[in-house]
Amino acid sequence: MPASALINSQSAQVWRAYHDAYPAALDARIREISGRRHRDYRGLTLRDDDEWIWNTLPGIVKQRSPPHLNKDELSRVIKWKMTRGEWRIGLQSKAESNKEDVVKNATSRAYGLLANNANPSLDDIIQAVKLLSDNAKPEFRLDGVGPVTATAILATISNDVPYLSDELIREMSCSTAKYDIATVTRIIEKVYNLVSSLSQRGIRFNARMVEKALFSSDVAKRVATFNVDVPDADDGDIPEAENTNRGAEESDEDHDRKKKRGREKHDSSLRTKKAKK
Repeated sequence: MPASALINSQSAQVWRAYHDAYPAALDARIREISGRRHRDYRGLTLRDDDEWIWNTLPGIVKQRSPPHLNKDELSRVIKWKMTRGEWRIGLQSKAESNKEDVVKNATSRAYGLLANNANPSLDDIIQAVKLLSDNAKPEFRLDGVGPVTATAILATISNDVPYLSDELIREMSCSTAKYDIATVTRIIEKVYNLVSSLSQRGIRFNARMVEKALFSSDVAKRVATFNVDVPDADDGDIPEAENTNRGAEESDEDHDRKKKRGREKHDSSLRTKKAKK
């Protein structure tokens, strides 16, 4: 399925299929990078690091007063980011050159906007990214942490912060050579609006779930041995289980006929697409 088709899908089943395929997509990514020149980034610890990022680190951070990362944790987040995504020369060493107190100061300042905020606004998220990637004052200046890396750090404590992974950026058709704060802000806004749009369609996904689904979609296009088992449903139709707008006077027979017409329309569309190929 093309990325645009997933992003525009109104089917919770389709979104769920891509989200649930994330562990398999991660395994496929490990196979894809197993031949990297840099051994530390061949994915040997990617499964463990991914589990730690999403399920262990948030609890550790939130138990601290104030919530913050230490230097070793920052290093591990950077390693995970460059293993799961694209390796970038010098980024790891820059991150590891930061002093312990600066890591604490910078991350606690940004986390302060999100750690105890169950429903951060778009402005809260963007402000936190700006604070974490701000290089104006030495006591908050983190080498190796730009706006994109800031989203990775912030996403660990809030499901509503979109991690702007390489895969998400490609799937959102936001590829660009420059990731300054203005560009990153526009991408965050696009993801935020996508989450809102999905919610309006009855698809209850947060930013983290969207990123994982888009990660699976992107990996499926590159790794021939990985496929997502997508339900045979018309993306333009909300699945039956979620379609709560069915008229009270509509008979079961009428409903079945509508479903049949929808399937026939979908099958016809597939035949047309195949013929064009």
